Amino acid sequence: MQVIVHWQTGLILDVQTTKGSVHDFKLYKKTCPGWLPVNASYQADSGYQGIAKLHDQTSIPFKKPKGSELLDCCKQVN
Repeated sequence: MQVIVHWQTGLILDVQTTKGSVHDFKLYKKTCPGWLPVNASYQADSGYQGIAKLHDQTSIPFKKPKGSELLDCCKQVN
């Protein structure tokens, strides 16, 4: 399931569902609503790696590197 929510109002703008297991970003690319503004800011979880190629103003949390800790500056941004 994918839900697009307006960050200020909490208004649900779009909901997409699919049967079975589908990667988050693959579902987004398949069902992305054409009415979403290209120049808007987006905040997505780490399942949407690569979305910044479609939308310049995208924020995705930093992932902890394998075998080490996340830097303090990355923790603050997250």
